[in-house]
This record gives sequence, C-alpha cells and structure tokens, in this order.
Amino acid sequence: MLHNTTGKTFRDIFYSVDIFVAPARNARETKPLERHYLNLADAPCGRYFPVPAKTIGYVRESNSQLPNSKFTFEKAGKIFMLSGHYHPLSGGKSLTAYLNDKEIFTFLPTQEGKVSLIYGTPFIKEVKKGDTLMFSVRYDNFLNVPVPDAMGNLHFLFSPDKPLDE
Repeated sequence: MLHNTTGKTFRDIFYSVDIFVAPARNARETKPLERHYLNLADAPCGRYFPVPAKTIGYVRESNSQLPNSKFTFEKAGKIFMLSGHYHPLSGGKSLTAYLNDKEIFTFLPTQEGKVSLIYGTPFIKEVKKGDTLMFSVRYDNFLNVPVPDAMGNLHFLFSPDKPLDE
C-alpha cells in the first residue's frame, strides 16, 4: 500500500504473498480462520479522518459513533495476528490495540516519518465470548492547516474455538 506519494516517483514496485498449506490429519482438526478489518474513518466505508491544525498528541479511538471501529467476539477463540496501519508521513506516532479496555499491543513506526506501511506481527491472544477489541491512533500536526489524510486501521485474524453454527 503506497500513500502520501504526491510528487514522488516509484519504480519496480512489487510484493509477494507466500501461502503455505499443511494438510490436517483429519477434518475435525481444521478450524476456520476469519479476517477482520476495523477503521477509524469518519464514514463507515471511508478511509481518512482529519487531524486539526497545530495539534500535538491528537488521539482518535474506537467509539460508538464509529461503528466499524471495534469488534465484539460472538464466540471464544484466538486472535492469531494483529496488523496496524496509520500514516507516519502525516504525523502518525502510534496505534494501540485494546482488549476490554486493556492495552494488548502498540505499533510504532520502524523509521519514524520515513515510511507508511502496514505493521503486522504474529500474535496469539485468547478471547472469550463478549470480549471487545478496540484501538486508537495518535498523531502530531505541527502545521497551520489540518492534515486531511490521517488513517487508522486494525486488521486481525481470528479462529473461533467452535464454528458459529455449532
């Protein structure tokens, strides 16, 4: 994903995805894996939100006004991966994930102000039915104008202990 590319030239850009499939010893050992995506955009299907001018430590977090910003688990299971995305080039400083209001992981840029990438990590966290996953992002804006293209996304993989139809 390339963002904030105005005035820049990129050449020979590629990516690869490696998928390894290991056969289960039997079908009873196979469990579903769900991919979920949360965001802090103003619109439910939007991408961005503004950071006000001259604002240091601006925090945008999951709330009831942003319906796609949190996830309540309908079944117990495990989170197997977290991936956070925000814009260090637009002043993004961190993205923090919370389970039931307790911090479980914070993503920090690997090269502050130099890259705008998705930061993923292998992660295993057990969850119970009714647990809620939320997140927040923190931005600094030293400019005299708002930053219009701030972003905050949280992606995760979840495997329920039992499929929903059981």
